[in-house]
Amino acid sequence: MSDMDKVERLTELLDSPEYQEITTREAQFNIFDALGTRRQELRHSDFLAYLLDPTKPHGLQDRFLRKFLTSTLSSSNRHTFSKHLNPVNIRLDSLDRVRVFREKHRYDLMLHFPNKWLVIIENKVGAQLSENQLENYRASAESNYPRLEKSYLYLTPAGDEPTDDVWQSISYREIYNLIDGFIKVEPAQERILNALHDYNNYLETHVLEDSKVADLCRKIYREHRDAIDLIMSHADSPRDLLKQAVISSLQKLESEGFVKSDNLHNGIPRFSDTRWEQAVPKITDGANWTSSRKGILYEWIFTSSELRLDLVVGPLERELRDELITFLCSRGSNYKDSGGKQYNHIVKLPLVALDDIEQWMDESDTQEFKKTIEEKIKDVIDSHCADIQDFIEAHCSK
Repeated sequence: MSDMDKVERLTELLDSPEYQEITTREAQFNIFDALGTRRQELRHSDFLAYLLDPTKPHGLQDRFLRKFLTSTLSSSNRHTFSKHLNPVNIRLDSLDRVRVFREKHRYDLMLHFPNKWLVIIENKVGAQLSENQLENYRASAESNYPRLEKSYLYLTPAGDEPTDDVWQSISYREIYNLIDGFIKVEPAQERILNALHDYNNYLETHVLEDSKVADLCRKIYREHRDAIDLIMSHADSPRDLLKQAVISSLQKLESEGFVKSDNLHNGIPRFSDTRWEQAVPKITDGANWTSSRKGILYEWIFTSSELRLDLVVGPLERELRDELITFLCSRGSNYKDSGGKQYNHIVKLPLVALDDIEQWMDESDTQEFKKTIEEKIKDVIDSHCADIQDFIEAHCSK
């Protein structure tokens, strides 16, 4: 495709009525867009927890909680004959004693009616379940609350099937419909109604997979696929953003004298801690590995789900390598000999999960992200500096 063709395709995209409708909708003020909520499970869970909690000053008392519970229980056959957790009792009982918790026992949301019932909600917006996550949460609830009736709800944009059959699947379309119906019939203060309107508009635009906005986006992509693919080929991926943030953080740390950069690995410089060199330089020098000839370096490892920062012992003289690895492995469980003959990744520390990077993708968050990465790097090297210096000093005294 020539440059002229590319410009023409982009112009057609920008002039299309569907694109104009999308951009008009995006230009409208929405408090959830202003807060950067897009596809962040924590903030979705925070807002739902606020609405469901009858003790919060939203003026809804237990009305939204009651509608949420009756809606989900009515759509499931599992609770028809439960003593407490059934649609009839939920309609008749006072729910003033229900307490809503965030991240208690690592559950996204937990609704607890003392001595009666427990509802646990696992909320996934964009991220994936970890292996056996739902099964482990259920086992934890059975152990922590053995006498309570329980309901397990798995909330996703499209109502994905849970990996554990005990969990009931619910979709954000059900949340949208619940809020829409609530707005139409329930009395509430104007500001809480505005917040509910904003949240539903936000779901319609960014979360629901069966919305008018989703249909518009699909139509735009079908008719302007070449232009969109061209745009995406020049867009930063989460991995690109992470690399940029790490490189920027390393440059800052190097300018401040904390680290010294080395050859690239995975597109990011390996580096050493300058404090090692200040102790006894010859212990870390002499390896036929990188241009700096340092025998101990930090190295970046990208996996499918995270970026790790590994402490690697390179091809030092054999006796020295064995002594160093044995010494460090005696210092605690963080150190593990990977068994390499030339390169031993003796500490493998996750730095950041790739799924967590979307929340930093907005330009306004870039500086905060870089600061967070810088602090994580400093924490890692500080945690190992004393041990390596102890070895260097012990070896030097021989």
